[in-house]
Amino acid sequence: HPTGMGMPMHCLSTNCLYYRALTILGEMDLWLGQSSDAHFSTLAAQVRSGILTHLWLPEQGRFRYMVDPWGGDDRQEGLGHGLAALFGLMPERSLGRLATAPAGLPCVTPGYPRYDGLGVGRHSGLVWPHVEGFVAEAAARTGEPELAWATIDRFTQRALRDGHFTECYHPQTGLPDGGVQEITVGAPADWHAWCIGPQVGAAQGHPVHAWQSQPRTTWGATALWRLALRVLAGLDPRPDGLHITPCLPSGAGPLHLRGIRWRGAELDIRIDPGRSHRLTINGRPASEIAPDATGTLFVHLIAE
Repeated sequence: HPTGMGMPMHCLSTNCLYYRALTILGEMDLWLGQSSDAHFSTLAAQVRSGILTHLWLPEQGRFRYMVDPWGGDDRQEGLGHGLAALFGLMPERSLGRLATAPAGLPCVTPGYPRYDGLGVGRHSGLVWPHVEGFVAEAAARTGEPELAWATIDRFTQRALRDGHFTECYHPQTGLPDGGVQEITVGAPADWHAWCIGPQVGAAQGHPVHAWQSQPRTTWGATALWRLALRVLAGLDPRPDGLHITPCLPSGAGPLHLRGIRWRGAELDIRIDPGRSHRLTINGRPASEIAPDATGTLFVHLIAE
């Protein structure tokens, strides 16, 4: 926007995305066989330095939510921690130390005092499933798979109970809940009419309303699907091929995936129970599935 808009704040999750986008732009030249341009990698290094300098709280082993001209916010942001761990920005392995609630990982915690007595803040206390999904995958990839398995079990129980995935959940009961949040005075009445409930109070001059948790949302369903593919099956697509490193809990049975598309190939993947595996493709030993593979491939990960 030519004049800027919104609050002058630097949020953990947003800057993690900036860092990853700049990193990918710096890598694309190499992937495409072109000479490397240091511009994007230099910017990525600057963003990384800013995140670690201004947002990391070493005494707590986690990041703060954001910095701004008014002193910032030391609350814990779930999504930011998941992205930071996935992108290699966390100085130490500590996702298992994040503050959680009985029903999962709150999007931001603790809540804001202005909602005390009114309900759980919509964006500061509720459990948002896509946030849990990113954190769970990051935990599995950074040596804390138990956190990922617990999240998969929680997702499965919600789906079995409700028959779908709702937008967000109450942190204590685990039931669908849209939380409470202000609406802007003077905003058009139809902006949020489809998801706002009754007014429950006021905060800082704005009416606070109960919000609905929307049913049949895709980000909960795709988060579970992502955990099944990326964590349990361990599918890791890279420019040099599809790498597979399963992460199955103790006592799990065999995993069978059919009709998985990998570029020009269709994969039939069987994964034996176990903590270490060797890969075969159509019965022949392999280290990964090549990027130029075609046809139907029978992939077997045999427990060792």
